[in-house]
Amino acid sequence: MSQIQHKIFDQIEDTFASAIRYYDGFVDGQKAKVKENFKLIDFDSIKNMCLKTKGDTEQLKYKNIKITKRNDNRWQARYRENGVYKYIYDKTQQGCYDKLKSVLKNVKKVETKNKTLFEWIDIWKKIYKFGKIKESTYYHIELNVKKHIDKNIGNMEMNKIKTMDIECLLNEIEGGRAKQSVYTILKDAFNKALKNKIIKDDIMLNIEKPKHKSKESKAFTREEQSKFLKFLMDSPLKDYFTVLLFQGMRRNELLALNIEDIDFDKKTINICKSINEKNVITSPKTDTSNRMMPLFNESAEILVKYKSKKGRIFNYGRNKVQNEFSKIVEKCNFDGFTIHSLRHTFITRWTEIGAPSKLIQKWVGHSDNKITEKVYTKINSDYENSLVAQKQEEFTKNFDTHFDTLFLSKNKKER
Repeated sequence: MSQIQHKIFDQIEDTFASAIRYYDGFVDGQKAKVKENFKLIDFDSIKNMCLKTKGDTEQLKYKNIKITKRNDNRWQARYRENGVYKYIYDKTQQGCYDKLKSVLKNVKKVETKNKTLFEWIDIWKKIYKFGKIKESTYYHIELNVKKHIDKNIGNMEMNKIKTMDIECLLNEIEGGRAKQSVYTILKDAFNKALKNKIIKDDIMLNIEKPKHKSKESKAFTREEQSKFLKFLMDSPLKDYFTVLLFQGMRRNELLALNIEDIDFDKKTINICKSINEKNVITSPKTDTSNRMMPLFNESAEILVKYKSKKGRIFNYGRNKVQNEFSKIVEKCNFDGFTIHSLRHTFITRWTEIGAPSKLIQKWVGHSDNKITEKVYTKINSDYENSLVAQKQEEFTKNFDTHFDTLFLSKNKKER
């Protein structure tokens, strides 16, 4: 299409667009009379006729959405549906144009009248969360919505919910972590509702995020570790917990492990998957959780027994693992330990013998070295006292002799 043809078509389109807007302003009786003398023109048909000779050398667009060519020679169009960007692809520009036109005719906008919180959160989950977050995260969102939100303020209309309603809901939730989770859900849901013009004001802007202090990580002392291993010998899951302790893996990473993930010759373990609440294989917790770590001797002696096993080495459910661990720590008469304590213990033991924190971070798959240093490496008091006793003489010798002489002689005089 030449530049002149483009200009002529644009003028025609503008003229008839104005006529249609004028026509739409009439009441029904007036419209009936206008229809007799005025025939509405399908601008899309006109445009397609003009573009038949256009080919793929010039750019098409439909409703101001451009059809662009990709590096792989396919054509694409990006459109927005209820606040979410979506893409259409085709081998030809005209094919992509036709697909876009068809899709936009079927796009359903979110209804905004008198929507309840329950109705909106259901839409919010489908549009903004489903398929975009880990399945386990989505599962926890659904649990919190069902347990805390739906039964309390779910049936209230969005525009009628007050700040006080949210405050009362959060105050009724026991446990700081659950309270924070519900706050995070509501904050994002109300933010997206405002963008979709379902509400006029975002009341979550007036509510402070609940405070939650995480419990400090707790590792076994050397004595507690020995006691745990002693009572572990009578457990049917002793192999699983022993590997967990000596490898420092997350419990779900070890539950997902196959024998194919282990290289006994190179003494390495490839950690590339996990399991979720439904006992289904999924991706690891974070990107840095995908890692290769050493296969330590204590673990190798156990895992070599499973060389011929197909599928998951430790094919247990999460509940079975949790219940068995609780029985063992109860026999040990321990308090305040969780399965994650085995991971803490692994990191602490390696820290005590001087392994670089960056190396430990790589082994355990932490995204930030600060997590390894601040959260997990709480040096046990028994190790601290032992270290002081061993190093005190060496520490004293390293003091400046002149300062040491002056300090000691002054103290003798004062006595």
